[in-house]
Amino acid sequence: MAVGMLVDDAIVISEYADRKMICGMDKVEAFHTSVRDMFYPVLSSTLTKLAVFFPLLFWPDTVGKFMQYIPITIILTLTGSLIMALVLYQHLVQYLASLR
Repeated sequence: MAVGMLVDDAIVISEYADRKMICGMDKVEAFHTSVRDMFYPVLSSTLTKLAVFFPLLFWPDTVGKFMQYIPITIILTLTGSLIMALVLYQHLVQYLASLR
């Protein structure tokens, strides 16, 4: 489940950019437009997922101490996925386009 949530943001951004490239837009411009247009949908979906796991940090007693690693891991990976999709992915495309 967590792996599916992890790659979801990047898939949304890249599919939208792919649609823009099919319409004739340049690769770098397509990814820039994709990140700009899909910023709020991707951000809101990630924040919704984080809102589900955040209360799990407050489980009491021994069970809470044992299970706290699951929400911590998912919160950190989803935050990293959001940063990757909105910031690093666009720069990676620009770098790869400049190599050609």
